[in-house]
Amino acid sequence: MKSNEEYLKELFNKYDEIKATKGKSDLYKNRINKQLPNKFLKTVAVSFLCLVSTVGIVYAGIQTYNKIWKEPDTYKFSEERKITEEDISKSLTEEEAVAKAKKITEDLGKTFGNVTRAELIKNVSANRMDWYIGTDNQISIRIESETGKLKQISDWSIDDAKIPSTVSKEEAKNIAKEIYLKLGYNDGEYEIASLSQNAIGDGTNLWQVDFCKKYDGIYNYYQDIRISFIPEVKQLTILTIFDYPYEDNPIVIAKEDATNIAKNKAKELGKDESRIKEITTTLSIEKMNAFVYSQEQFREQAKEENTKTVNIENTIVYRTEDIIRKVWVVEIEYYSDFAAIDDYYVDTTTGEILGGDSTK
Repeated sequence: MKSNEEYLKELFNKYDEIKATKGKSDLYKNRINKQLPNKFLKTVAVSFLCLVSTVGIVYAGIQTYNKIWKEPDTYKFSEERKITEEDISKSLTEEEAVAKAKKITEDLGKTFGNVTRAELIKNVSANRMDWYIGTDNQISIRIESETGKLKQISDWSIDDAKIPSTVSKEEAKNIAKEIYLKLGYNDGEYEIASLSQNAIGDGTNLWQVDFCKKYDGIYNYYQDIRISFIPEVKQLTILTIFDYPYEDNPIVIAKEDATNIAKNKAKELGKDESRIKEITTTLSIEKMNAFVYSQEQFREQAKEENTKTVNIENTIVYRTEDIIRKVWVVEIEYYSDFAAIDDYYVDTTTGEILGGDSTK
């Protein structure tokens, strides 16, 4: 069985079959696992990539671009959530955080109230520190601890369960646009990617809309203005802002090649290829994560006799960089007594696996 590196090298060697590369292929073969030595060669590489792309060889830049993946940092589950003196020194003081929260709240036309809670929280999933501020009039707000930038605000001063649902989806959509524009965003800056009525429980009347940026026809949920609201009274209940930097990387890796890369990795992780029920490959924009590392860890734990007594506090967790890129999401569904689906995120430019997800 070929490793992914061997598979990518095999794809890369197909350059020799293209007449346009005659006499130049050695330059690119030597690029495997190396960076281009200077700006001139990088310019040549990009020009060559464009030439090859015109003849439909979508895997042309597999090793031309710098690798994205870096081995993630490791932490113990218990240690990762501890707030250090360094964290505190980099953060706004409580007084500064409250002042920022008050201004943001009032700028949104809401009453701030009296502070009942002010707490510095390590937001592990987002790789950042937040100040959480709560008030006595059911306003809560999260801001980045260093910059005071708004990440989320909630207003539960109106009970949505007491307001009967009367609007259609189209009416809710128009009200969502109205709220979006009142927040100061420009028409067309973000597009509605999804709109649905939240079924949190019986008697609730909340809608949620995601206004996302769009690249090559793909919605980016990591650049997202997410609004929960009560349409009948035009009440903004929850505003969450996702604004990760996005690297608008080109689509170089072919869909078929991405599928094979993911299948290869699944076999390396001990998955039974004969049990595959279906494979679906689609373009998406996703955040790098340590899915593959976690799968390898779980596989090693499964080999141990006493896996049922694993102490979660001592479990190793991984933290990756906040890198958002275009990927091929390769969904592999297996025949099983229960749902078993693994997703692999294959970078559309380099062919690296940048993460994934698992549903069981």
